[in-house]
Order: sequence, then structure tokens, then C-alpha cells
Amino acid sequence: LTTAEPGHGMDDLEPLRAVVGGARVVSLGEATHGTREFFQVKHRMLEFLVEKMGFRSFAIEGSFPEALALDSYVRTGKGDPGAAVAAMGFWTWDTEEIVAMVRWLRRYNEDAAHKEKLRFFGVDMQMPADSVRAVAAALAGIDRKLWAEVAASLQPIDDGWTSASFQELSNAEQAVVAAATAKLVARLEERRDADVKKLGAEGWALARIHAHVLADFVEMTQKDAVDPAVRDRAMAANALRLLEMLGPTSKMVLWSHNGHAQRSPATGPATMGGELAKKLGDALVTFGF
Repeated sequence: LTTAEPGHGMDDLEPLRAVVGGARVVSLGEATHGTREFFQVKHRMLEFLVEKMGFRSFAIEGSFPEALALDSYVRTGKGDPGAAVAAMGFWTWDTEEIVAMVRWLRRYNEDAAHKEKLRFFGVDMQMPADSVRAVAAALAGIDRKLWAEVAASLQPIDDGWTSASFQELSNAEQAVVAAATAKLVARLEERRDADVKKLGAEGWALARIHAHVLADFVEMTQKDAVDPAVRDRAMAANALRLLEMLGPTSKMVLWSHNGHAQRSPATGPATMGGELAKKLGDALVTFGF
């Protein structure tokens, strides 16, 4: 590598072409969150993968519902990228380097010569409030009766303050919320064809992920939670759902901590990388930093 700084050409990155090959997901880890040089090199790799290898989507270890504002900015130019990065709620990404990368994604999309536009997503599920609102909006178009049935049960997770104290509720109170989220997931999985006609393919796909965000958040934070890998499994599943939404030829750059990106943990619970490897095999290439 000749430099960590973006904007100085990509000739030194050419060896990546052989390493990445025909991979569909390139996962970029980091040993420490917030390290400037890691972020800059990952930005450079993203540019190479987009411009030289046909990657068109980017996903990060960030809140799925909040990151949709960044997807909107990257696609339309509407909004403030700095504010949208901060709104993801992760101090880890609230940096100049991430904002610079987001601005590059927008500049790429502004170029009329680039017919296939870039997308920006989060895959995490730790902030459920906006997903409650998104599910409500989707059900308004497909199943008002179900929303009326579950709305009150979701109140403990329908804003940032209450969801932050969800773990303090009794087991019985948590079970009510869990049952409601399970109904939402089941509903959005079981009538796909009919719902797609009303919501559109992407509208249904996003609503489906929002529902899983709610169920996964509750599973992770319940008092009797038994699976320490809920978050990693959820992030992997969301990345796969996004690939399904984007189509069979879609290719994604996925950004996270080394501990999530790695395929196999030395000890401890399953990782996002391990879950993705089960589904993608050699179509997943992982870089540790």
C-alpha cells in the first residue's frame, strides 16, 4: 500500500482483485473501533470494489432503521450526512472518516454515467424504536387488524427511553412483547406474494427486516436470554436479507469489528462471519485489520 489516504489512485490495490475473485460479500473488520487509518484504508478498498469490481451496496455494524436515512442521502442527496451518521447512535462511526466515505458514495451516485446506484445499510438490531414505526406504517397498508392487536404490546420498545430499560421489565411483561414481535415476523414471512403487490418488493423486504429487528432485540435483551450470539446471528441474517432484496447478482461490502467479521471465534459464541460463511462459503471473503 502506498498510502492510507483516499483520493490517491488505486493502482496499489490491484492485488485485491485476485484475492476477492468472484466473492459476493467482502467483509472488512477492524481490531479497534475509531482508528483513523483502518477507516481510511477501508474507504479506499470500498472505492476499489465499487469502481473496479462491481460492488454496489455497503452495510455496516450500525442500526438498521437509523441507517436508512443514510441510504436516502446516498441515493437522493437529501439530508445532512454528518447528522445522519451521528443518528445511527454508534460513537464508533461518528467520525470525519465515515462522513467522508458517505460523501464519496453520494458523489458516485451523482455521476450520471453511473447507472447502477450505490446503497447504504445498517445490519444491527439494538435500536428498535424506529422499526416499530416502520412496521406500523407497513401494516397500515396490509393488515390494520394485526397492528391494532399488537400496538399496545410494543410500547415498551417503541421509543429510545423505554427500549433502553426493557431489560428491567418482569419476565411476564417481556413475554408479552416477545409474543407480539413473533406475530409480526410470522405475518411478514407468510404472505409474501400478496404483501409485495401492496408494498412493492423493496417495501416488503424492508418491513420484513424491521420486524426481525424487533424480535431479535427482544430475544437479546430478555432476562432469560440464553444465546450470547443473538446479535451476531441477527446481523448476518439481515445482511443476507438485504442481498436477497437487492437481487441475485448483488455484491456487498460489509464493515464491522474483527470480532464480528471473523469466520471462527477462538472461543465463545458464534460470529456474524461464521454465520455468513455457512450460507455463502467461498462467496464470502474476509479481511481482518
